[in-house]
Amino acid sequence: MRKFHHFLVAIPLLIFATGVQAEKLNINTASAEQLARIMKGVGIKKARAIIRYRKQHGPFTRLEQLLLVKGIGPKTLARNRHRLTLIGLDRLDSLDSPRTTRRQRARRRHNDSPYHIVIGQ
Repeated sequence: MRKFHHFLVAIPLLIFATGVQAEKLNINTASAEQLARIMKGVGIKKARAIIRYRKQHGPFTRLEQLLLVKGIGPKTLARNRHRLTLIGLDRLDSLDSPRTTRRQRARRRHNDSPYHIVIGQ
């Protein structure tokens, strides 16, 4: 009976916890201090590297581009993906229009990959 009571108490807590969503941080407008505070496993040094990369290469168009920043790996990106957003970038609104074909979307994902290398240009 006691376990059942704990179960009844836990249900409303789970419903409340899943209904509350944390605000996402825009990596194209955030300061280094904001990035260091919000992102898990990212201190001020890595946050400054993200800002430096953004200034040199322009705004991020995909979260996967964070992998190009020194010190940010796949685990760090996976740990922080739900905390980050790119909202506010005009180009993103038109990336996947209804007229975009499956092949075009696949090609764009391939070209935006951090492992994509163009030879002979």
